[in-house]
Amino acid sequence: MADPEKPPVLLMALLVTGTTVGAGILGLPVTSGLAGALPALISMVLAWALMLFTGWVLMDCLVRHREREPDISTAMEMELGRAGQWLASLSYLVFLYGLLVAYLAGGASVLSFLFHASGARPWLMLGFFAVTAGISIYGLGLVRRCNAWLMLLMGLAFAVLVYKCAGAFQASRLARADWSFIPSAMPIIVCAFCFQCIIPTVTRDLGYDRKLIFRALLLGTGIALAFYLVWLISALAALPLSGTGQGNILAAFRDDQPATVPLAAALGSVTVTVSGMAFSLLAITTSFVGVGISLMGFWRDLLSGAERKFLIPALAFAPPLVLALLFPDLFLDALDIVGGGAIVFLFGLLPSLIFLRRARSMPFPAKMAGWLALFMFAVIMLLEVFQEAGWMKVSPTTEHWLLHFPRL
Repeated sequence: MADPEKPPVLLMALLVTGTTVGAGILGLPVTSGLAGALPALISMVLAWALMLFTGWVLMDCLVRHREREPDISTAMEMELGRAGQWLASLSYLVFLYGLLVAYLAGGASVLSFLFHASGARPWLMLGFFAVTAGISIYGLGLVRRCNAWLMLLMGLAFAVLVYKCAGAFQASRLARADWSFIPSAMPIIVCAFCFQCIIPTVTRDLGYDRKLIFRALLLGTGIALAFYLVWLISALAALPLSGTGQGNILAAFRDDQPATVPLAAALGSVTVTVSGMAFSLLAITTSFVGVGISLMGFWRDLLSGAERKFLIPALAFAPPLVLALLFPDLFLDALDIVGGGAIVFLFGLLPSLIFLRRARSMPFPAKMAGWLALFMFAVIMLLEVFQEAGWMKVSPTTEHWLLHFPRL
């Protein structure tokens, strides 16, 4: 029986979902849809299983070292030594700060589009920052309440998108399959299931209860997976692969556009664009809050014993705000590497190594599962390196979409 002071598992699961589902969901039908429905669906389920596995490994590390109330950096130190901690900490900081810069830029872009006020973009960014950072700083209780409402609104906007797609649903479009597109899309698909940064918060808030924590992670990521699968099937069944104008998948792929653009053109619907923008803004907001809480937790763990009332929020939120205001495209190239590199390294390769170190006394199937996860993440890392080096065709990236909403 859970402690009465612990929050309901559902609320923590929604926090996991909000952190997982970002505005990049609108790009998945294009980035993975060229492969066809079946290859994309299988790849998404595989990515979800891999990321849930490493999430469980990180959760187990945090529970075993609960006496120190660790964050991810401390857990990495205790499992992989000082070198592992510094490698993980550096990657973690670049990853989290990069995401916050992208979310601020993306949020301001969506708001400027909705209000037709491109000239007021810096002020809209400040307003967006004040709301999202304020929710993050005020406390987890407010986050739980706000996140539940934000998730409800996001679900309603998502339902409108799916409903509009249903009017043009053609099952025959789901039969196409081209597995050759999966290698370029796999790093992006893995990034879509990144939720591990919120695990320390969920772990502490649920009292280091393994069963409750895993239930929250499974439910939260499962809801995100359901979002992705429903949206993918709906968009692919509503859009032709090719054609004239913007109302097809190949045009969106060529122009680096989210799926709402070809859908709006194909269906002749302004509702698709508006609901897509609303969904994007809500998805960015929930993701910003989850990442912001994680970044404050990181600095709290690193600066334990220091005077932290104002220092922690300042360290967490001032740098990304300044960077986003002064250089809104500063992280554009770096985020490609952060997405497929830092995420796979931090939340794929390192947790797999931690699991294998502890798997010596485990049954053979468990060891094989660890080696399989390590192999899969190593392949995904190589695919990202090949893309960044120009040795393989690069598909549109989630981060690119966040910073280019004005194209809508």
